[in-house]
Parts: sequence; C-alpha cells; structure tokens
Amino acid sequence: MNNVDCTAENADNSPHYFSNDRLYYLWLIFSAYYFIPIFAMPLTGWKLVLSLLGYGAFVATYISLRFTPQKYWPFAIALIIAIATASSFVTPGASNFFMYTGFFLGVMLPLGYFIGAIALIVAGTYWLGEALGYPFLFFSLYILIGAPTIGMIGVVKRLRVHSVRREQQSLEEIRSLAQSLERERIARDLHDVIGHTLSTIALKAELAQKLLDRDQAGPAAAELSQLQLITRDGLRQVRETISGVHRTSLAGELENLSLLMSEQDIHFLQQGEPPRLSPKADATLALVVKELTTNLLRHSNARQCTLSFAHDGDGHQITLEDDGEVTEFTEGNGLRGIRQRLSELGGQVCISTGPGFRAQMSVPGQPTTAENTV
Repeated sequence: MNNVDCTAENADNSPHYFSNDRLYYLWLIFSAYYFIPIFAMPLTGWKLVLSLLGYGAFVATYISLRFTPQKYWPFAIALIIAIATASSFVTPGASNFFMYTGFFLGVMLPLGYFIGAIALIVAGTYWLGEALGYPFLFFSLYILIGAPTIGMIGVVKRLRVHSVRREQQSLEEIRSLAQSLERERIARDLHDVIGHTLSTIALKAELAQKLLDRDQAGPAAAELSQLQLITRDGLRQVRETISGVHRTSLAGELENLSLLMSEQDIHFLQQGEPPRLSPKADATLALVVKELTTNLLRHSNARQCTLSFAHDGDGHQITLEDDGEVTEFTEGNGLRGIRQRLSELGGQVCISTGPGFRAQMSVPGQPTTAENTV
C-alpha cells in the first residue's frame, strides 16, 4: 500500500466513508458498556452528572464525525480521547471510548501509522489505569484487546473504500478512452466519406461542364441528375457515420471504383478475388480502398489503374497501382488514417512512387463469416 497516496487521497474529501452506512449508528450499542461500572460502583451527586455529560459529549462527537470532512478528523479524534481521559477520572467505563478512536484511526491512517497510534493509546491508557488505581482486567485489558481489534475493522473499511474508488477511476479512464477512440473513428470515417463524396461531385461537375460546353444538354442533365443522387447519398453516409451505424463493404466499393474509373476514362483492371474477411475487417478494407481511390482521382493523371488481390500463408496482399506521373508525395491525414486502420487489423501499407503510385497492403487472415459469404 502506498502510504502517501492514501493520506493525500483522503485529505480533501468531504463526508465520505459513512454517508450511506446505516450501521454507523448501531455501533453506539457497544457504548452501553460505559454504564456497567456506574451500576457496579454507584455514582451519586456531581460524579453522576459528570459521567452523563461525558457520555453525551462522546455521542455528539461520534455522530458529528459522520458529517465531518476527513481533514478535520484529527481534531474530532483528539476530542474523543480528551473526553475519554476526563471521563476516566469519574468511571472506568470510559475505557470504552478509547476503542472507538481505534476504529477511526484505522479508517484514517495508513497501516504503519495506525499501528503506532494504537500502541500509544494502549500504553497511555495502561498508565492512566494504573494512576487511577483501576484493576488491569477491568480497564486496561479491555482497551488492549478492543482497540486493535475494532481498529482493524476500520482498516478493512478504508481498504474497501479505496478499492471502490480505484475501480471508479478505472471505469472513468476506460470511458474517457472509449470516447476518444470513438471521436477518432468518426473523424476518420468522415474524412473518408466526405473526401470521396466531394471528389466525386467535383468530377461529375467538371464532366457536366464539358458536356454543356459542347452543347450536349441531354448527357449534361444526366450527369447533374447523378450529381444530386451522389450528394444525397453522401449526406446519408455522413449521418450514418456520426450515428455509428455506417457500414460499407469491399465488394460494393469495388463496384463504385469501377464506375468512377470508367467515367474518368481510366482503364480499371482487377486481378484476383477479394478476400473473404470478418465484417469489421471487410468494412475497414473498403474504407482504405475508398481513400486510396479518392487520392488517385484527385491527384493523379493516370490512364490505367490495377487492383490486385493475392493470398499467401500469412494473410492477404492487396496492391493498388497506376501509371500516373507521381514522383513524390506528402503523407497527409488520409494516408495516416489508412495506416491506423490497417494497424488495428494487424496489417500495414507500403507506399512507393516513380513513376506512378503504388500502395501495397497486407492484412492477416481473418475468419470468413456467413455475412461476407452472402
């Protein structure tokens, strides 16, 4: 146990340990021992009044501790010890109060300090009992056995509360991490979806403009109609992405890729069969292909693009390459997002240029599911 952490953690807490503890008041039952010596050795006059005042002061202090911030506990415990010491001059039943201080010390102090404090109380009360002439069996022995025993109950209480606090802190950290990961996921998905949609819109608008310049109003109107559909579909994907229900597939993305390439007069060639992956891996790979395609359409002047699929003993190899004139590139958010997505699947991507652009990806083998097979 880290002693420094325990004391620091408790120093600034408000009512904490007993705010919901109904047993707290039941502990007062054990204070009835205070009255046994009063009946055994009857007190009269001012001694009886003082003994009753001492008991009332103890009960009031004990109850107030439940609502006292722990940083003020040392003063309240010192007050209980003072009440117990003063009452001991009237009745040996005051030894009962010292055991309550053991409980609060166990709750408040780290184990090493707790043992030292209990040792001081036992030694001090032994000297007090001898000075007042009380029998050891009737006064000091009661404290010697009761204070450490009840004090350990306080120690267990403190450890249990600390354990609950650490668990709550862990849950809060997990919740915060989950929220951070979800924000990153939404940011990546929005980047892919919006980037792809805007690139397609720009290409469609350019094509419509060229058709209008050639006085081909019919084909231009068809392109503008498709532009509206693409815009609506993009809005739908953004909403689904934000709500966390956006799902795409590699097969669907390959169909879109083929159409986009043909509209841009780029010869698209697919080699090999796409891998059958788990739903998560399939959706991730579809987003990766979408982002790579978006970059190709946006920055490359290629006339041919090839997407190859291969499988070896370690997993799947996916290669996207074109014949453009790219000689260098700067890695932006898109490529960083691709690396992060593949890394989550245990894969990686290697980018090379000159001439053209080449992205070679590797993905570990994933279990085939009925959903993918369909």
